[in-house]
Amino acid sequence: MKFIDIPFKPAFVNERPPFDTSGINALLKLDNGIKVSIVMHTGSYGGNRGLYELMITDQADNGLGGIIEGVQDDGIIGYLTPHDVETAINKLEEIEIPNGTGNIIPLRKEPHDA
Repeated sequence: MKFIDIPFKPAFVNERPPFDTSGINALLKLDNGIKVSIVMHTGSYGGNRGLYELMITDQADNGLGGIIEGVQDDGIIGYLTPHDVETAINKLEEIEIPNGTGNIIPLRKEPHDA
């Protein structure tokens, strides 16, 4: 996939004046079952520098930690240029994930008893 083909939309659109946004986002669902959220906004890793952050998950929204080089345990990688984003997506498209295997970290963790 080419970076230019990613279907970006405005992120965090204000519903009142001045009707501005604080960034962009896109969600890709790859043929192998991997989902990739791509964001660039003031709260993302690198967003204030014009760089992108990816969150890589399975169909159940579990983070796929370490699935490609540089991805944190929770499935996030940041500070990516458009070229880096394109490269990461192309690598992810080539991966085959058997059901129920891999380094999967649930994003929705249950609170621990204190």
